[in-house]
Amino acid sequence: MVEIKDFFWKSENLLFGLNREMEHIGNKPKLLVKKKVQEDVPKFPKKLPGSFWGITTFFNSEKYKTKLENYKKFRESSKKQGLKLLCVELVFDKDKFSLNKGDADILIQIRGTRKKNLLWQKERLLNIALEKLPSDCDKIAWLDCDIIFQDNKWVDKTSKLLESFNIIQPYSWAVRFPFGNKLEKDFDSLRYGVSEGERLYCLSYGLVFHGKEVLHEEYKYHGHTGLAWAARKSIFDKCRFYDKIPLAFGDKFMAHSFYGNKNFTGREKHSDFLKKDQDKWTDKISSEIKESIYFSRGIIFHLWHGNHVNRRYGEIDNILNKYNFNPNKDLKIGKNKLLEWSSKKIDFQKEISEYFKERKEDLSENEVQFKKLIKELDNPVRDLDGLRFLVDRFMGLSGIFLKKLSKKSYSKLKLKMNFFERYKKYVHLFNRNKDDVSVIMFVKNRGDFRIFNALKSIRLQDYPQKLIKIIIVDYGSDSKHIPYYKKACERFNVEYIRVENDGEWNKSHALNIAIRKVNTKYILSTDVDIIFEKNYFKNVISELKRDFFQVVLCKPFDCPEGQINSEVDVVEKYEEFKKECTYRTKGEPSYHHGTGINFALTFFYKLMRGYDEEYVGWGVMDDDVVKRFNLMGMKTNFITEKTSYLHQWHPYHEEKTVSEEQLEKERNIKKEYFDKNNSVLRNPEGWGEL
Repeated sequence: MVEIKDFFWKSENLLFGLNREMEHIGNKPKLLVKKKVQEDVPKFPKKLPGSFWGITTFFNSEKYKTKLENYKKFRESSKKQGLKLLCVELVFDKDKFSLNKGDADILIQIRGTRKKNLLWQKERLLNIALEKLPSDCDKIAWLDCDIIFQDNKWVDKTSKLLESFNIIQPYSWAVRFPFGNKLEKDFDSLRYGVSEGERLYCLSYGLVFHGKEVLHEEYKYHGHTGLAWAARKSIFDKCRFYDKIPLAFGDKFMAHSFYGNKNFTGREKHSDFLKKDQDKWTDKISSEIKESIYFSRGIIFHLWHGNHVNRRYGEIDNILNKYNFNPNKDLKIGKNKLLEWSSKKIDFQKEISEYFKERKEDLSENEVQFKKLIKELDNPVRDLDGLRFLVDRFMGLSGIFLKKLSKKSYSKLKLKMNFFERYKKYVHLFNRNKDDVSVIMFVKNRGDFRIFNALKSIRLQDYPQKLIKIIIVDYGSDSKHIPYYKKACERFNVEYIRVENDGEWNKSHALNIAIRKVNTKYILSTDVDIIFEKNYFKNVISELKRDFFQVVLCKPFDCPEGQINSEVDVVEKYEEFKKECTYRTKGEPSYHHGTGINFALTFFYKLMRGYDEEYVGWGVMDDDVVKRFNLMGMKTNFITEKTSYLHQWHPYHEEKTVSEEQLEKERNIKKEYFDKNNSVLRNPEGWGEL
């Protein structure tokens, strides 16, 4: 079945004259085409007996692990292919350098500061690299340090082509790897596009086969402007790299300038200051190149380092326009040869800083897949009203057929459709504009001052109380406790839900009753003996607004026995109590230490049908729900350095109706279930029902 996205891509490519068969025709006609194409591109033959060097840059202000791993792969591969490499590494403040002498033939290391130099430095570093190349170097390639060349002979081929053409793109096609750097399809089966798992030709390839008109089209039509370029060094000795843009935009601008194009998409948003400065460089570089630009046939694999959408390339023009960017007044070159701010546009500088933080180049595979699924599901539901009928109809007919062929495949299909239905049902909570919170608590036979202290700490938060809803689920407490609960709920404006239950204690079911009921944006799942620091809600919600795909936790501070024996002033005495508390664990936070108090979007709780109700008695269900959040692609974020909570001491007064041996056996059964069960969805459709 042809996907709608495939159809539009193929239609657009056909309209634009893309000849897919060009890569697959026989050798003889292929050589004739190649000869004809090269004849149409201006040549300027010149002997270049000197050395060929690659130059690259490495700066990693947010310390992404993926970037360093990709550099190592890039260097290992390019070294085997015979590339001599000069790398300029930039670090900020007191950060340690990541590279060592073995990571490049020549390694230049520079230190800057986040205050002055946290902006896009790539082209500035390339200019520094130019100055450090050996005197016999007459050919250069400037390369991103997260690419792999499929052709092991690309260095020799590129060197040879540079004796005919002024500039070369040393590849014809590029594939952006998905997470894991593995493709599920062979190259010829990949869709055209700029996203993960898709392929696109380079700019010079696009121009050779489709003409100069592509220069005025969108990126996906004209092709890649970055990743890798090569040139005669003398050209850049005269013109240098254009290094006056504070964001990741240099590749696109310079590539169009090579052709003398001053009207590429997005440029209409640039300030007059920037256009004027760019035009000077465009005139200079294009007069040197004289349209002598060609490519070398081959494929580049672009290693994954975060979702392409997180690069925010589409926003760069808007940011530059928003602050009327003037390259000659807003930036200057400092003593360390780096770009630094020279104007007092504080908001501009802050937005540039945020740009780097939001690139998110370290994500789990599940998060990538989940976000992609969310996007794919949301678009047809929002924009194509009739698609739901078509999808339902298709799935119904194919389901009948598939069930006859394979019950296992049918079950998988049904599970995916079930997810689709749940997504549509709850997505309004994900998109909810109101930052309201439901605090859900459970209780059984615990009617004492601890509940009052816990509720008071919530009602005294420095967060709007009108946005906080509290629910207590009483899961079968003895009747003598009920008046106490009702008194607390009335005093602190809490919804009280009574569950008549004489059977086994089931915390998961108790919490699910509340989860199923609420429709706020967030849920805080907590115990009735927790005292929250006054800034807890404000700090946690700030974290969640920064990144929805996380569950926020804290490591507990345990109060000593006898410290709190009555209702207390939870705000005034909080720090005093905290000093006497025991930090529950040493070292890094992990499961079993803080998972019982978790804060996340209601959407995610409902999507996975709450806590696993297979767990009865005490223990493990808290670790399990966080584990399933992680399996769904969400990060676990312990923010103990920003806020905290206190766990009030209480006696463990549950009656022991079984032996210690039996309890240990039950714990082991739960642990085995926890370790082996790696599914997200556990409960049947009746989860959380009273």
